[in-house]
Amino acid sequence: SSSRPMNPPLVFKVPTNKATPNSGSEIPLLLATAMTAAGRSAEAASRLESSLTASPGAHDIANHLAWIYATDPDAKVRNASKALEMAERLAKQSGSANPRILDTLAAAYANTGDFAEAERIAKRARDIALANGIDTLVENLSARIAVYRNRTAWRGE
Repeated sequence: SSSRPMNPPLVFKVPTNKATPNSGSEIPLLLATAMTAAGRSAEAASRLESSLTASPGAHDIANHLAWIYATDPDAKVRNASKALEMAERLAKQSGSANPRILDTLAAAYANTGDFAEAERIAKRARDIALANGIDTLVENLSARIAVYRNRTAWRGE
């Protein structure tokens, strides 16, 4: 018999916050993120659509789906009008105060060719992210603003 202590089992804990409309959406989002990273974004979008049907108030699921529709490298997956419609609705519902939703809205505008509006909204999102100390988002938005300034839509992650 070994006197070595047993390693505890690995447990993956998903944080939840019952006060938000996004409760319970972490697993579908993690799955969709993994699928998108594996080049299966059409399947990720389909699963997110199903999750959104089951939980219509899940803003983070809707935002992730709108992001895929606005930015996916595969033109068959992108859907400019759907992305813009979803992102505009989410921005309105959030009082245009959520920098991640504004990031998606900017990407949706860029995808439709309205680069001036994309840049304007991305700058607003960056200002909000900066004020809230969301440094990674500030960096990502700065990169996207440069892309929109060059009249190019964002593709990829």
